[in-house]
Amino acid sequence: MPDVLRPETDFTVTVSEKSGKPMTYTLAVVDDGLLDLTNFKTPDPWNEFYAREALGIRTWDMYDNVLGASAGRYSSLFSTGGDETLKPADAKANRFKPVVKFIGPFHLGKGKQKTHTLRLPMYVGSVRTMVIAGQDGAYGKAEKSSFVRTPLMLLSTLPRVLGTQEEITVPVNVFAMEKEVKEVTVSIQADGGGIEVMGNKQQTISFAQPGDQLTLFRIRTSGKTGKAVIRLTAAGGGKQTKETIEIEVRNPNPAVTLRTAKWLESGESTTLPYTLHNASPAGSRLWLEVSRIPSVDFSRRFDFLFDYQHHCTEQLTSKALPLLFIDRLKETDGEEAETIKTNVQEGIRQIYSRQLPNGGFAYWPGNAVADEWVTSYAGMFLVLAQEKGYAVHPNVLEKWKRFQRAAAQNWRMPEQEDGWTRWQSALQQSYRLYTLALAGVPEPGAMNRMKEQPQLPLQARWRLAAAYALTGKTKAAEELVFNIETTIAPYASQNTVYGSSERDEAMILETLLLMHRNDAALQQARKVSRNLADEEGFNTQSTAFALMAMGRLAEQLSGALDFTWSRNGKQQPAVKSAKAMWSKSLDTTPTAGDITVKNQGKGTLSVDVVTRTQLLNDTLPEMAQNLRMDVKYTNMNGADLSVEDIRQGTDFMAVITVGNTSGTTAYSNLALTHIIPSGWEIYNERFIASEAASADATGQSDARGNRNSGQPDIRDNRPFTYQDIRDDRILTYFDLQRGELKRFTVRLQATYAGRFVLPAIQCEAMYDASVQARTRAGQTTVSRD
Repeated sequence: MPDVLRPETDFTVTVSEKSGKPMTYTLAVVDDGLLDLTNFKTPDPWNEFYAREALGIRTWDMYDNVLGASAGRYSSLFSTGGDETLKPADAKANRFKPVVKFIGPFHLGKGKQKTHTLRLPMYVGSVRTMVIAGQDGAYGKAEKSSFVRTPLMLLSTLPRVLGTQEEITVPVNVFAMEKEVKEVTVSIQADGGGIEVMGNKQQTISFAQPGDQLTLFRIRTSGKTGKAVIRLTAAGGGKQTKETIEIEVRNPNPAVTLRTAKWLESGESTTLPYTLHNASPAGSRLWLEVSRIPSVDFSRRFDFLFDYQHHCTEQLTSKALPLLFIDRLKETDGEEAETIKTNVQEGIRQIYSRQLPNGGFAYWPGNAVADEWVTSYAGMFLVLAQEKGYAVHPNVLEKWKRFQRAAAQNWRMPEQEDGWTRWQSALQQSYRLYTLALAGVPEPGAMNRMKEQPQLPLQARWRLAAAYALTGKTKAAEELVFNIETTIAPYASQNTVYGSSERDEAMILETLLLMHRNDAALQQARKVSRNLADEEGFNTQSTAFALMAMGRLAEQLSGALDFTWSRNGKQQPAVKSAKAMWSKSLDTTPTAGDITVKNQGKGTLSVDVVTRTQLLNDTLPEMAQNLRMDVKYTNMNGADLSVEDIRQGTDFMAVITVGNTSGTTAYSNLALTHIIPSGWEIYNERFIASEAASADATGQSDARGNRNSGQPDIRDNRPFTYQDIRDDRILTYFDLQRGELKRFTVRLQATYAGRFVLPAIQCEAMYDASVQARTRAGQTTVSRD
């Protein structure tokens, strides 16, 4: 094959056996840069299959079971992905398209040779061509590296993502490799994503001799989001080269979801207004929901779960669990049903990866100890998914059941602990027994021992009653909950069971349904509906349990929907459905109007109009509720630095200090969300472990200024539970004791010239909306030298 290849030009590869023997082979052409990421060597089948073995016996050990109890899995310690796990990727920009060609297998006859014609996409660099062959126990390999270049080449530089309403300078480096190329015309074109070119779309460069020159274009984004395509073309000396770049345009500003609701008696009608203002068109949505059960605030709650960016095991489960019950709540078309199926399957796959050797589930990847509540929660989802017809690996469930049975059998009510600890322990055990009963392997001995416990907490009684109901022991269930409350008083969110009064009341609803107390269940559903409508009550656990319980309610209650509706005076098709609810996503134009609904049926209907708008300009003020957050930027020597106008190429530090100001409460499961401007890049220091270890060992301040001897209560950025570094943001998860401060430092670089949005930095307790802090959004300019 040639030593030098040209992109978008056919080339041939001829394969033959050195001695003319027949063989079967496969052929691959791969970008050398990709291969270098893992130091990939061309496979050598002969050495693999004929390698000497030290022992010809099989051995077994239980190291995984023993060491797995105290050591994490190192493969996940350095993971840099994990984001967008449950979101569809079809509409996303594929920024870095790998150069990979794989063909075969082919059979080559004795004394023959075979020629293949291939073509590479627009690419400049180096590729390795590899052939692996075998025949009748003989094996071989061959490889060759080839440069990929053209007489005229161009190389552009753009951020990984762009933001709305930003201006970016696009440098384009043009390489003229032959003397014939004297004058080159370079042009730029932008499609989609609301991108427009500012100034000249075409420039001319002159070359006196082979070399390279830099030319600059300027582009600007609008309020539109989505995938954009930027096309660059260079032509001169009879040569032409092109580059196509896909890039995502994001809106980093927060979304605001509003709901207008109304109850309609038989024969009544109502008109509900809506307005979408100061919003990004791509980030705006409008729904109409009508249900014959108390409203589940369906669109708003599912939207909340779908867009939730943190992906611990609890939150992965909460995203997927309600999807199992959508078809009980509303009619789904083929496309929606397929999307639901894909997302549930992806949720199952993700949860598999969080299981430990002992059968429990970790809260974060890399954690070595199972989280008891999350183990019960994830296992419950897998059991329900299997019940709904999804394929769940039996080994995963068997390991989980063994873990649950052992924990249930060994549980004892803490004797010396305070009432708060005893309450959490009792709820842990009752929920564990419920999940075992749900899986068809109840632990009657443990259930009976718990039933006899004196002063069993309210929530534990309801959950244990659900376990008895699942096993058909209705009398024991009735005894447990005879004449007790169905309303849960609000309690502290900082607990080991991820609990809230809203979540517990949804659990009680499910128990009532399992006990076939439908009248009481309907009354309880109204409480759950009010909780779902609460603007402040959003957390993943309570949302998932409430939607699951309402889905179970819809399964058991019969009835029909019968209503007519119109939008802005225009009559729409009448609706008649046997489902519990009806939901429709509406066009967002016009951005203001009204929707009229008339109840034609016999029962009562709940009508909701829901709007979701993503602000074009984040004008929200700073916030500090039970947390204090200070953000400053410094140069590499620790001196303060202004980022309003920063020089391109500057390395600097973002120093974020978060403090617990509640005075009485220790907070767990805090999430710090730091979104980076498009023109900056994150310097990922997780791979520079030696530098950090050296600084920690000496106890001295490093160049980033992480130590502060004057404030001994400030912790450095090591004690976080988990950290997820993505292309455009860093998500850090940690705990804060009473009065404690923690400092997190991030090394950044001002990489791309232009004017960019400086997104607000936010810290929040993931299970308590009253604990949060937020900075103001702003602007940053990166200036060229």
